[in-house]
Amino acid sequence: MEAFWIIVLVYLLYNFEMTRCVTWYKSQLPDTNTETDIKWTIKVRSVTECAHHCTVNTNCRSFQYENSTTNCTLLYVSNLTSQYVNSIQISHYSKTLVLNCPNGYDHLPESNTCVKLYPNYLTWNDSFTACKNDDADLPVLDTNILFDEFQDYMDLWSSNRVAVNAKLSNNVPYWETGGEVNASKFCEYTPDMLNVSDVCLFLAHKSESWCNSSLYRLDDALCKEYALRICMVKL
Repeated sequence: MEAFWIIVLVYLLYNFEMTRCVTWYKSQLPDTNTETDIKWTIKVRSVTECAHHCTVNTNCRSFQYENSTTNCTLLYVSNLTSQYVNSIQISHYSKTLVLNCPNGYDHLPESNTCVKLYPNYLTWNDSFTACKNDDADLPVLDTNILFDEFQDYMDLWSSNRVAVNAKLSNNVPYWETGGEVNASKFCEYTPDMLNVSDVCLFLAHKSESWCNSSLYRLDDALCKEYALRICMVKL
C-alpha cells in the first residue's frame, strides 16, 4: 500500500513540473481557446522558433512552448466572436508588435526587438556602417533574455558567425552602449586578442566546436575579419 502512494506522489510531482514549465503566448485578438479551435504540435528548438512559426501564419492566434519537451503547439482559431480573456497565468504574445518592425525584419517576442539577417559577408566596421544606414544597429546583447533569444534566432537562420556591437578597449570588452560585456558569455579561453589594437566581438557559429561552450559563444577577433551581419532595432 505504501508503494502505491509513493507511485501516486511521483506521478503528481511529475505532472506538476510538466504543467509549471508550459506557457501560453496569446495574441492580442478577441478569441479564446474554444472547441472550434485547431491545435497543431511540432518539434522545435526554442521559444523563438515556435514564435516564428506562429508569426508567419496569419491564421495562428496563439502558441505554446514546452521547455521540457521542446514541443510547439500552434493554435488556429476559426471563430473570433468570443471575448478576449486576460489572465495573469498567460504571457501575452502580440502579433501586432510585428507590424512595428521595419520591413524585412523578424520580431523576437520576449525581448521585443527586431532583427534582420543579411547574407553578404562584411568586415565589422562595414557591418556597423551598413546597419546604421539601415536605421538600425549591430546587436547589443546586454540582457540574458535578449542574448538567449538572439542566439536562438542566429542558430536557426545563420550559416556562419555574425558581428555584434562590442569592442575590446584596454583588454576589456564593452558594448557600444558603454556596459562591460559579461565574461561568462565568451567561448572558452577568450577573449584572447589582448594587447592588440582594433579588436571587435563576434558571435561564433554553433558549428565552431573549438568554442567549447554550449551556452554562449562570444569571440574576439580583428575588426577586419569578415562575418555575416544581423542588424537590430529595439522597440
